Amino acid sequence: MFGSMHFKLALFIVALCRFRIILSEDVVSLSYEDIFPTAEKRFRAVMRMIDGNGFNEKLVALARDKVTTQCNAKMGNSSELNALTTGAGEQDQAAAASNHHAANDPMAIPDIVKNCTKYNDLFVDNLTNIGKRLRSIFQSMFGDDYKVKILGKDLEFNEGQLESMFLDLRFVFTPFSDDLKHIYALINPEKKNNHEKTGIKDEEKEMVKEWVSNNAPNMSSVFNMNEEQLWTVMYQLFNTDVSMLESVKLRIEVFNNNTDDLKQAKELCKKQNSAMFGSIALLISAVLMFTIS
Repeated sequence: MFGSMHFKLALFIVALCRFRIILSEDVVSLSYEDIFPTAEKRFRAVMRMIDGNGFNEKLVALARDKVTTQCNAKMGNSSELNALTTGAGEQDQAAAASNHHAANDPMAIPDIVKNCTKYNDLFVDNLTNIGKRLRSIFQSMFGDDYKVKILGKDLEFNEGQLESMFLDLRFVFTPFSDDLKHIYALINPEKKNNHEKTGIKDEEKEMVKEWVSNNAPNMSSVFNMNEEQLWTVMYQLFNTDVSMLESVKLRIEVFNNNTDDLKQAKELCKKQNSAMFGSIALLISAVLMFTIS
C-alpha cells in the first residue's frame, strides 16, 4: 500500500532530482570507497554518530542547518529560478522552466523554491528514523553493548566533534547503505515480503556471519545475531515502496555536489579517518575545519 509517508518520500525524491538539475551544471559521480575503504571503517564511523536511540540529535540539527542554508542560498542566487518565481510574465516563467526540462514535472520548480525548509525537514525526519533503525541493527548484530565491544567504550559525546561527524556523514552514508543492502540480500535472497517470510534461516545467518568475517574481521568475534530483531528492522528499511535510505542518500549527494569545498572536504575526511593520524585525527580535523567553514 502506497501510504502517505511513502507518497511524501516519493515527492521528496522528485524534488531532489529537480535540485540536481537546478543547482548543478554537472553532477559529479563521487567515489566514497577511498575514504572509507572497508565495511569495518564504515560501521565504526556510523556507530560513533549513534547516541541514545539514534543519530545524535545535535548532529541531526546541524545537518538540517547545513542543507537548509545551502538550499536557500543556491535558490536565492539562481537567476533562472528567480525568473520562475518573480518573472515579468508567463512567457518568462515558461521559458525558464523549459530550460530546466521541468514543464511537465510532477512537482513544479516554484514549489521547490518556496519549500526548502519543508523538504529538508522531511530529510531530517528520514535521517532520524534511519538512525533509530541503525541502532537496532547494530544491537541485533553485536549486542546492546556494541559500542563497548567495537569502539572500546561507549564514547561520550563532545560538541567539538560535531563538524567532524557531519563531514563523516557526508561521505560514509552512501557506501554504508550499500553494506546494508548486501546484508539484506543475504537474509532475504528471494525478496519475499513479511507475509511470505518471517525470520532468518540458519544458512542465511551463517552467510551474514561470513560477510562480517570477510568485510569486518575485527568485528567478527563479537558477532551475535538476534535473528528476529535484525529481520524486522531490515524489512522496515528495505521492503517499502520508497526507501528512506535512498532519499537520504540522494539528499546528501545533492548537498555534496553543491558545496564549494567538495574536493577539500573529501581530502579532510580521508585524513581524519586515516590510520596514520591515529588519536590526533579529531584535533587535526578541528583545526583544518576552519579553512572550509
